[in-house]
Amino acid sequence: MKSVSAFGSNDLPFNGSVRGTVVLQPGTTASQRNKLIHRVGEYLADSEANVSWNVDLQEGESKMEIAEKRKTNEAQIKLFDDLLATQNIGTIDVSVGHGAQVQVISTESDSTALLDLADKVFTIVKNDRSVTIKDPSGESLIENSRKPAKADQNDFSKGWIAPTKALD
Repeated sequence: MKSVSAFGSNDLPFNGSVRGTVVLQPGTTASQRNKLIHRVGEYLADSEANVSWNVDLQEGESKMEIAEKRKTNEAQIKLFDDLLATQNIGTIDVSVGHGAQVQVISTESDSTALLDLADKVFTIVKNDRSVTIKDPSGESLIENSRKPAKADQNDFSKGWIAPTKALD
């Protein structure tokens, strides 16, 4: 690993919180990365500290949240790897738990490429969590949305959020 940073708060008499980031060294293999994710997850699960944890693994500019449960981390790793392998994705941010999300910043600003990317991301995510897709400038195309069933694509009350960016 390249670096580790952490900070926390102790909100007495309530639970404290710890936020941390593990930054991978360039050239770290997927196997090394996955072992590290599981070791951190085990530490979080075994910790007797009365705190809530939020630890991210950063690979390049992309990051994923590490969970306490191995099964959750396995799913996170698969999702993260599938997104990393998707053409036209620049950076990824994947979170777990309540309010789990996927945020993707595209390398393309062309509207056709962005909509194609949105379809690919929704296929990978499988409606397990909400998705935000941004263009290279950081402007949101789709924000906190889930892919609707074909029959509901024009019914915004079904959870589909209309594109927030005007498309060509």
